[in-house]
Amino acid sequence: MYKRAAKTGLRISSQKAKEMQAEKQGENVLLKVGQEPVDEFTSFTYPGSIVTSNGDAQTEAAELAKQWQYLED
Repeated sequence: MYKRAAKTGLRISSQKAKEMQAEKQGENVLLKVGQEPVDEFTSFTYPGSIVTSNGDAQTEAAELAKQWQYLED
């Protein structure tokens, strides 16, 4: 990926690149930018939603409501 991007003039930053594998099956895959490994996450926030590696997604509003309910208990 890094070499193909470089051929077209794109630069991929190992500090900015992140990856999340959904529903892993088989062996783990280690992604690298050059020689630097890419950080792996189990969830991320995409505008308005929280997406997790197990395929679950919920709205930020629902997540905030859950956190407020936890704080009130």
